[in-house]
This record gives sequence, C-alpha cells and structure tokens, in this order.
Amino acid sequence: MRAEYTLALTTLVEQGPGKAGAGEAQPGVPLRMTGLLLSIGADASLRDVNGYTALHWAALRGFASMAALLLKRKANQHIVDKHG
Repeated sequence: MRAEYTLALTTLVEQGPGKAGAGEAQPGVPLRMTGLLLSIGADASLRDVNGYTALHWAALRGFASMAALLLKRKANQHIVDKHG
C-alpha cells in the first residue's frame, strides 16, 4: 500500500494546492491530503518515472506551502532528477 500512497502523494503535489472554483478543490484540501498521505506512510522522497519527487513537483510548480510541508516531514532535499 505504501507505493499507492506515494503515487497519490506525487500526483496530488503535481496538481497543486488548488483554488476555489468550478471543478477544482477547495483551498487547503490538497495540502491537508498531502499531510494525511505522509502520516499514513507515503514516501515523500520516492521518485516518479522521470526521477522527480513530490518535493521536485512542489518546487517546480511554485507551491511553497506544499514544499514546506514536505520538508517538515523530512523529504530528502538532495535528490536530483534524471537531468542532474
């Protein structure tokens, strides 16, 4: 199950914190879900097929609150993607 939690975490972080609007998550829901996934065992340092971690996605998308949460939960900030 840990792999499924981690896939969900990476997907959630890649999509971002969301904005209130038609068909989009309410503000804060993805951030709370990220915290929940981390608390039940998602590995914030696991890489996707491109070598990106959830922290990479948060940084690339400019999601500071998610990046801060991932770092607080000990995401490895020294992992490089396949491009170095």
